[in-house]
Amino acid sequence: MSFWVWPGSRAWDRICLRCGLCCYEKHHTFVRRRGKNIFPAVSPRYYIALDEPCPHLDCEKKLCRIYPDRLRQCRDCGRLTIFHALFAGYLPARCGYVKKFRFGVK
Repeated sequence: MSFWVWPGSRAWDRICLRCGLCCYEKHHTFVRRRGKNIFPAVSPRYYIALDEPCPHLDCEKKLCRIYPDRLRQCRDCGRLTIFHALFAGYLPARCGYVKKFRFGVK
């Protein structure tokens, strides 16, 4: 498979290892300074709330029940892009997209 694949293509979907972690709620962690919640200076930190799966996620199979139509039916779902694979702090190192596109992650 080529390094460059188009998001949304079959080749793109084959990169997914079906961990399902991108289908759980993501939350920012904040730093408190002078009574205000702010992001850390370098980059925001995220954590995945494993007790808050998307209602369309089949947690046993780790697959979306509405995958072909997810972008229209689920307002919280967004198309994963190469930018996300490279820079999104919420994607774990074991994510297939992270493994393929972030250099140094195996």
